[in-house]
Amino acid sequence: MKASLTVLASLITLSSVFAQQNIVYNDPNPAGGNAFPFGSEGIRYQSVMEGAKLTQALVPVVVRDLFVYGRSNGLLCSYEDIEIRMGVTSAPHNAMLATDWATNNPNPTTVYRGPLAINFQANVWSGIGLPVPYTFIPTAATDNLCLEVIVHSAKKMVTGTSSNFYFAGASSTVFRAFRYKWTAGGNPPPMTGAAGQCVGFLLNNGNFAVHGQYGISSAATKVEISGSTYPQPGKLLTINLTGGGPYRTSFLAFGFTYAPFDMTVMGAPRSNIWFNPLISVATVSDANGAAAIPLVIPTTLTTGTVFAQWYQVDPGAYQNTLGLVTSDCATIIFGQ
Repeated sequence: MKASLTVLASLITLSSVFAQQNIVYNDPNPAGGNAFPFGSEGIRYQSVMEGAKLTQALVPVVVRDLFVYGRSNGLLCSYEDIEIRMGVTSAPHNAMLATDWATNNPNPTTVYRGPLAINFQANVWSGIGLPVPYTFIPTAATDNLCLEVIVHSAKKMVTGTSSNFYFAGASSTVFRAFRYKWTAGGNPPPMTGAAGQCVGFLLNNGNFAVHGQYGISSAATKVEISGSTYPQPGKLLTINLTGGGPYRTSFLAFGFTYAPFDMTVMGAPRSNIWFNPLISVATVSDANGAAAIPLVIPTTLTTGTVFAQWYQVDPGAYQNTLGLVTSDCATIIFGQ
């Protein structure tokens, strides 16, 4: 632990310059709503992104995160089991898809399957915190990227517990193949149509994506984590705590294994441990319940993902007999 803290402390600095992320959109102008894939439980969804927009001269590119456009403000969603697939396809990006899953995505790669929490804000593009990257490797100029999502289990977290919800920005130019309640049994073929979801593909760069439910402090405020920017090699990243109790011992924890655990059973409702913590840095919040840890990303750290979260010792936290309150979670994705 001491060695780990020494390494983290050595990263502290005071200045940095930030660049703009390389995000490519299938359609940057949402025209409406009621789009998938990040919607109702049981959905299976496919759409195609034009490969020529992702890369030139058939150069492989790494998709490090997906950006979605929200319709509902403050909608927190919990996916107990979500499957995200991607694959190279010759299916068109600007025409109706086939009514056959395998035709649209003939060689899918399961990029990630497991639990995931996503925060959606109205009229804002935000990263979902994709835990695992995908490398798009086209072999022909006509190759495109198929995005496929299967929502095996999901529910709203704060605005209700419904498993049937629509909140994504829809497109007038993106086509989709989908089937509601596909997971209910069998393998029904997809329905097809327009009004696919507007999605952004983060290429090669890093991201700081915040998601999940937050605890409520003794000050009756939301305990939240935020970052000053997205991580860049050799640049400053300040990880902030807001909404905590005043003058409280606070720990910024880091880990690599996403494993959500609801601490309600331990007397800490609304507080979750989102990952297995490996190391932490201690500090004390100020009079406003805020704290900050500034770090510089090593110049050699251009790939990988780490999770971060604040823990705060806060007797008197809202309905919290444990005396420990937690923030929401940050997925910190490293890139170029």
